[in-house]
Amino acid sequence: MEFVSLGGLLPGLHKSDLTMGISQPRNEKLANVFYRLKHIEAYGTGLKKIMRLYKDCPQKPLISVSDGAFVIGLPNINYAKENDSNKNSDIKKQHLIILEYLKTHNQISNAEVQELLSVKQTRAYIILKDMRNAGLL
Repeated sequence: MEFVSLGGLLPGLHKSDLTMGISQPRNEKLANVFYRLKHIEAYGTGLKKIMRLYKDCPQKPLISVSDGAFVIGLPNINYAKENDSNKNSDIKKQHLIILEYLKTHNQISNAEVQELLSVKQTRAYIILKDMRNAGLL
């Protein structure tokens, strides 16, 4: 998701200032109204919160600044975490265990996956579904 603010940064602000919580609203009166209506908590806290949320995420927000616009691109946190390489290697290990089991058995049940991988029912179902969707089963 991208957010675009036309007009670029206000004079005196730099790209590095954004993540430090330095804020200078374009319209002081409008910002004050939003603050009083509790639509904003405080001035300049949004980007710091965003960066904190992405701290453990493999993909980080991308900030672009020009004279005419400010753009921040936010990667999908859930998708990025699901595709984290450590998780992928664990999933591949689980798939391999199931495929090895199937070499000596004609079929496998959800209960057998639970026991084989030490996972709960829902997780076993998701693993089997993912394997089916990937064409492994």
